[in-house]
Amino acid sequence: MTTLAICLALLITPVSMPAQAPDEWPVSTPADEGLNPDTLSRLDNHIRAELPHLRSMLIARHGHLVFEKYYGDASRDELHNMQSMTKSVSSALAGIALKKGLIKSLDCRAVDYFPEYQRGIQDERFNRLTIRQLLTMSSGLDELGFSFDKAFADPVAEILKQHLLFAPGQGFKYSSPAAHLLGGVLRKAAGQSVLAFAETELFRPLGMGEVVWYADKTGLQSGGMSGLWRSRDLLKLGELYLRQGRWRGREIIPQEYVADSVKVHNAGDFFGGPVRYGYMWFITSIGSHQAFYAAGYGGQYMMVVPDADLVVICTSDWRQPEYPAHFGLVQRFILPAVAAK
Repeated sequence: MTTLAICLALLITPVSMPAQAPDEWPVSTPADEGLNPDTLSRLDNHIRAELPHLRSMLIARHGHLVFEKYYGDASRDELHNMQSMTKSVSSALAGIALKKGLIKSLDCRAVDYFPEYQRGIQDERFNRLTIRQLLTMSSGLDELGFSFDKAFADPVAEILKQHLLFAPGQGFKYSSPAAHLLGGVLRKAAGQSVLAFAETELFRPLGMGEVVWYADKTGLQSGGMSGLWRSRDLLKLGELYLRQGRWRGREIIPQEYVADSVKVHNAGDFFGGPVRYGYMWFITSIGSHQAFYAAGYGGQYMMVVPDADLVVICTSDWRQPEYPAHFGLVQRFILPAVAAK
């Protein structure tokens, strides 16, 4: 081996198999699941050298956890603030509520769940707002400012007092208040807190550990932000959607709802760029691959690539500015690592 070859070999850190843990994630090596370990080593080195705010990177293929790295002082057991990836959790809960008959239809009016607030509604177009329009960001609700869920004594009451930007169903506006209103619908439909419903119907069936989901002053968990999960646990949500709503052979979310969730129902501007949107999931293409993903402020991404049988989660320091470079890691390193196997 030449001196140059030896130096190049030293630059590639070997990728070891993730440790087995009692959380229902079977582990495997990248090579055994058809991923080039050298390419993933270059991914790891690139993150360490160029992306100082990235906290974790996990990859699952063929239902096995094959890559699990934590950076800085992050660890496997850290509860990480996933920011707006929480919206995709709320969407999953809406699908479960439909399955259980707690919500009769996505075309039910949202205001029917809040009779106590109807006198405060100032924009009569709220009377046409449906659950489906909350899910697809076609509600017409604008933002209410950062941490609005903590600022108001009763955020749902304040949301229903707003003037809509457009008639429901007639546009796209990414809106955390819309997600919070969906959370209010879920609480009313389930007859319990959103967290209690989620623990029984989603978190425990997936074998998730501790989850911290912050609530407003009325006890309503934020439908669109401020939830803390382990990276390993939230990766299971992506795997659940990759498997059309089934986890280890058990249906958690109806297959029809999952399929509909990751179809394009709306499109528009998302902070200066065009996006396509399903039921609180973004829809995209990466080269020849169709994909869908959840996203959170500060560089949090969970990408599902069905035709590659692949789920990826990337978390970052949410207190830092947005890091779109994290999104590009899938195209630059992870998909090139996929072999035909």
